Parts: sequence; structure tokens; C-alpha cells
Amino acid sequence: MHTLERKVRRLSLSLTLLFIASTVAGAEGSQLPKDPRALLQLAAKSNAIARADIHPWHLKATYTLFDATGSAASQGTFEEWWVSAIKRKTTYGSPTFSQTEYVTEKGRFRSGAQTIPPILLSMLGDQFTKPVPFNEQQIDQMIVDREVRKEGGVKFVCLRWSGVRTPTGTRNFVGPAYCLNDDQPVLVSSESTPGPVQFSRTSIVPFEGRYVPRNLVAFQSGKKVIEAHIQTLEDLEGIDEADFAPASDATPIALKISVSAGVAQTMLMKRVDPEYPAAAKSAGISGTVLLQALIGKDGHILDLHAISGPSELQQAAVDAVQKWSYRPYLLNNEPVEVHTTINVVFAPGR
Repeated sequence: MHTLERKVRRLSLSLTLLFIASTVAGAEGSQLPKDPRALLQLAAKSNAIARADIHPWHLKATYTLFDATGSAASQGTFEEWWVSAIKRKTTYGSPTFSQTEYVTEKGRFRSGAQTIPPILLSMLGDQFTKPVPFNEQQIDQMIVDREVRKEGGVKFVCLRWSGVRTPTGTRNFVGPAYCLNDDQPVLVSSESTPGPVQFSRTSIVPFEGRYVPRNLVAFQSGKKVIEAHIQTLEDLEGIDEADFAPASDATPIALKISVSAGVAQTMLMKRVDPEYPAAAKSAGISGTVLLQALIGKDGHILDLHAISGPSELQQAAVDAVQKWSYRPYLLNNEPVEVHTTINVVFAPGR
């Protein structure tokens, strides 16, 4: 890429969403697809930079995590260098969690903390690089609802994933939601699982024909839980292979993929409803139990434990989900283990 083009790209990082709506090259026009699945397909492509058709890039962001009182609990950085799905490097740096993960043709390697990143940090990285985490085949199986909303005199088109089509019929649930500009496929907010967590995306800028937010703020139960700001977003020129070679202290990790709860829903083949504990039901205890799961190569649950939710309901959620089974997740046509989160909702009348 010529020097002048790089300068133009970096200058564009100061542009606002208003600029995008009027001037972004390659915009899809003012007429968005009416079919909800077609629009979700467009949104998935238009707001992701972790794709094979993107020039290699480097992104660095700072973040702040907040505690239950709204006070800053910790600060750190998220950084990623991306060439392809099998050549990338991701780092998290903070006083409480520091890790570098390398993805290479020979597998995945990790230095620093040997655990998977905390959920909010994983979600943060996805929101910057692949906020709609579904591929075309997954979206084709979805039931997607479309709704036009107006807030502060501004119209948005919101898409809610509400079910999945299976060979034996349909299965309905409340899935993640994505809100776009009403005339551009620019993602401005989303409601993701687990939690749910609501992400607001501002100061959106064009990069490689995609839309990237310079600022992210996330809320859970009405409270701010994390905010982040992109410091650097640039093309990678003259790639040095040494930059992607695992450090000397990096250890190989089993080939496991972390996927969002939404992606895991598309893989679900057998679901067993939980039994509502009688004592909890009579006491009016309800809510959502959040589980962390490891799904094996054969689609069965290998490891499962509760992360949050009413303690009176956690064991019932674990007992039910332990019986679920999934379609194996394939990477390069080989089944791999999958880390994900699962929400089990207990509500009166369900």
C-alpha cells in the first residue's frame, strides 16, 4: 500500500459515524435487505475485520473493567496482529491477567497465564474484530426477527436471533440482538450472551471497507462493566515471520476453539429442559444460570460448571445441560474441542 493511502487510512480514524453514513467508499447504499437473514449476513461481513478477504492488520486498545459499584477495578490492553486464521497473535496485558496466544500452522501456543481469558475480555476482542460471530451456513439455519426502533429521533434496524431450524422442525429461544443504522449495515449496538451484556459502539470508522468502533462500552444489568478505546488500527506491511513465532516460554495448548454462546446454539442437537427445583419455585426464585462448558470432539459435554446465577438453581442447570449434545465443530474439516458459555433461564411459567 502506498504511503499516501496509509496516511488517508490513519486520518480516517478520526472520522465519525456521520461521515461514514455519507462518504464511506463501497457502501451498500440506502436500501438494506428486507430479509432479516440476508441483512444479518451483510452485517456479519461489514463489521468484521478477522476475515480472509482483509489485508493483514494490527489493533491495539486500552480497556477498563468496573466493579459492582461502578468504580474502575482494573485497566489493561488488548492487542492483536492478524494475517490469517492460522497466523495471528493476541495479547492481554494487565496487573491481573497477562497472556500472549499464538496461532500458527503448527497449532496454538500460549505464554503467560495458561487459562482462557476472562469472559468480558474475550467478548471485547470479538466485538472489535468479529462482532457478529456467525458464518453464512449458520445464519441460513437461523430464525431472525426484524424490528425498527427509534431512539432520540434516530432510527435503527434491530435483528434478534429467535430460533434455529432443524431437520425435525424449529427450536425457539431468546438469542443475541444486533442493531444497525437504518440505511447502512453499520453495527451500533448489540446484546450478547452471556448476561446478557449490551455493547454500545461509537466513533465508528471505516477500515478495509469494514466498520470498526473506536470506542466500546458494555453494560450488564444496567451497570457499566467494561469500556475500551482503540489506540491503533493499521495495516501490517512487510510482515516479519519472527513476530508470529511463539516465544521461547510459550507452551502448546490442545486445539480448542472458543465460541460465543450464540454460535454454540447453532450446534445444539439435543436439549433437555432443566427441572425447576420445587423449593426455589415456591420461594419465587428465578433468573439465569451462566455455565462454562467444554464440548468434546464428539459433541458431548466434557466439563461443565456454573459461573453465576442463583445458587438454588445452579445444580439443576448443570444436571440438564450435562445431557445436551452438539454437532461437532470442524476446523479444517477436523473436529475440535470447544469452549463456550451456556445460559439456562428459570422463569415462572416456563
